[in-house]
Amino acid sequence: MIRVYDMVERRYKPTKKRKEPKKKGSYKFSDKTHPKLGIISVILGAISLILMCYLSYLSSSSHGKGNIYIGLFGIVAFIISIFGLVCSVKSVKEKEIFYTFPIIGMVVNGLLVIGCAILYFIGLV
Repeated sequence: MIRVYDMVERRYKPTKKRKEPKKKGSYKFSDKTHPKLGIISVILGAISLILMCYLSYLSSSSHGKGNIYIGLFGIVAFIISIFGLVCSVKSVKEKEIFYTFPIIGMVVNGLLVIGCAILYFIGLV
């Protein structure tokens, strides 16, 4: 305890001990964990993103005259991103977790679902 002299009451008052600032490399112990579904959703989003980028490259290199397999793998990438979005939404609902991976998975898969849906609607017109 640190004692401080009080000028009004003219006596020493005990004060609470000050907390020392955290050191830069200090550890924080908690029961929170990274959810497995959140990590799976990020992995599915990365797979879907890589697949869509590769399919876009194949389609542009063939000047838009790609075969049916490019469209089929595009639909597969769309379905994978939907599964990733569902996994991330389920993992956000868990308790005592870190929300880093579920949020990243939700953003990546959500943007992929919206982008694929827009791409397919443009193709229908």
